[in-house]
Amino acid sequence: MLSDVSLKECIVKLIARQNLPFTLVEAPEFIDFLKLCNSNVEKFFVKSDSLTQYLVKRFWEVRDSIKKVFSSVKRGETGPKLDQAPDHWTTVPRTPA
Repeated sequence: MLSDVSLKECIVKLIARQNLPFTLVEAPEFIDFLKLCNSNVEKFFVKSDSLTQYLVKRFWEVRDSIKKVFSSVKRGETGPKLDQAPDHWTTVPRTPA
């Protein structure tokens, strides 16, 4: 459903994943594209500075939720371990042979 939050969320994902400038939301061609998709979208338009503030807010929210996940993982020999790999592949701890 179209709302200011859903539109911001979709635009932020598009900009972040495709490495686009935040000023995309102010480009006349982008605005025309959105209007073509939904004529009611005009009331939800945002400026690039508003979108930047929204992205920073979302960053902190996601960061905090990730911290909660990591802090819930037990450490030590008796509990499960979490190994991190820089390439995002999961690794299985090896036991000495």
